[in-house]
Amino acid sequence: MLENSAIIIHGYSLLTSSQLAKSIETVNRNWEHVVWGDPEKQVLGRIPYGILQALLQRPKILIIGSGATCICGDSAITRKLWETTGRPAQVKWEADFTFETLLHQFQELTKFEALDKTIANFGGIDKAKDFIKKNTVTDVDSWNTRDELFNALAKCKTRNIKILRSISNPSHAPRCLLIALNAMKVMGYKVSFIPDPCGSDFSEDENVVIFEPQSGPDPKREISPCNVFEKYFNLSEQEKILLLKSCQSFFENRNLKNH
Repeated sequence: MLENSAIIIHGYSLLTSSQLAKSIETVNRNWEHVVWGDPEKQVLGRIPYGILQALLQRPKILIIGSGATCICGDSAITRKLWETTGRPAQVKWEADFTFETLLHQFQELTKFEALDKTIANFGGIDKAKDFIKKNTVTDVDSWNTRDELFNALAKCKTRNIKILRSISNPSHAPRCLLIALNAMKVMGYKVSFIPDPCGSDFSEDENVVIFEPQSGPDPKREISPCNVFEKYFNLSEQEKILLLKSCQSFFENRNLKNH
């Protein structure tokens, strides 16, 4: 058991819920698949895997994010749209929706073999559920992954927690690690940060690509992928597509694609 630890289960956009979204490109990007997983295939999503780790590690606190999206009426909307529509009071934030879904479907966790065994060893479904209810907080103040991690580290600092386990998907975990390292540097508070990806993922055929700053004894280059692409991180979706098409055209025209 790691009682001096915390676990954060990162939120996932409610705009991808099959019950709320107007259109969904692929099943793998559905909220249900990413967050819950697939019991038939024994693929644990963010929530089942996070609960599995919480019952095994027994952390001081289990954090569920985020506040990036919410349910307003019969639709899911972004926080930005919520603000522009006058900040209606009757909304259910992403983290609260996730937590309520977890409690409502807690019995369904036993369909995952690893959780069925762990819940039994914990003392049964009622004892496991009570532990999760008692030790869980929802973070509805975060807008994005960066906010989630800064808020989680602030909670760790307040409680003098030295281990933070981050539950997300394989495609998202590298970004969580990068943000957490920066957050610890900014806050001046260091924990043992453990990226712990679950079994589900929203990426079907794309791999994570990371550009490292130049290392080694060679003279520093005037330009690098890091300082080029970092400047364009906040482009609009349409501008990002134009940028990527320009890059693709450059490589194809110079026959560099396979070099």
